[in-house]
Amino acid sequence: MTRDLITRTLHSRRAKVAFFVVSTLALGALLAPVITPHDPIAQLDLVGLKLAAPSWQHWFGTDDLSRDLLSRIVYGARISLAVAALSVALSITCGTLVGLAAGLAGGAVDALLMRLVDALLAVPRLILLVVILAFWPQISLPLLVLVLGVTSWFDTSRLVRAEVLLVRERPFYAAAVSAGTSTGRLVRNHVLPNVAGPIIVAATLGIGQIILVEAGLSFLGIGIARPTPSWGRMIADSQEIMVSAWWTAAFPGLAIVVTVVAFSVLGDALRDALDPKAS
Repeated sequence: MTRDLITRTLHSRRAKVAFFVVSTLALGALLAPVITPHDPIAQLDLVGLKLAAPSWQHWFGTDDLSRDLLSRIVYGARISLAVAALSVALSITCGTLVGLAAGLAGGAVDALLMRLVDALLAVPRLILLVVILAFWPQISLPLLVLVLGVTSWFDTSRLVRAEVLLVRERPFYAAAVSAGTSTGRLVRNHVLPNVAGPIIVAATLGIGQIILVEAGLSFLGIGIARPTPSWGRMIADSQEIMVSAWWTAAFPGLAIVVTVVAFSVLGDALRDALDPKAS
């Protein structure tokens, strides 16, 4: 089953390229201490290497504090992927639980939970995040993961609820209920296996979205704190020098674009592979 899903997901060339990019990013993030040429926060030479252009010694150049940009971007991948993966895991868990509760309970519980979700979706997410994070002068990685996770489950809950309602209309579900199957066993054996596909797709697409949100927050100065390397923070720090030192913003921006596009393409490929109508 898993091998067949991978084969169908990687059927197209662009899906293979996206999978290669994602795998390379993940491997680079894991091996960052081994493969990076310099410490990402080390100021190598404030006089001789300040804003050094890309060269054989520093492939992506250096920033205004003479830090090696290649090293910072690789370590930034570790931060971005870790924050995105943990936040998505939290949001998928919350969204699945709320969607299951709404879809299985129905009635007043369903109406109450969905109206709550509608109200939360009506608030622009960036504004909600800025308001929440404004209460902390210093934002740690666990706090950022928590805030991103608990503010990104709303769409997932609606998706899971819709899938649960579809499952409840199928004959095997009615037969299981008639046989006196407990709610826990119904969820474990009949509901979750049938909603797992959309959840996996939502998680894959959500990683790219979280990376964008985290980069945006760091760009606004309320994300990852200095000197921890973050792609958004690197772009923010280069605002005043990007005209004369284009590499300080171009390479972190390119890293964000490539990563988000790769996850989006991979998510689309997964959705097609899990669609029973696709062949």
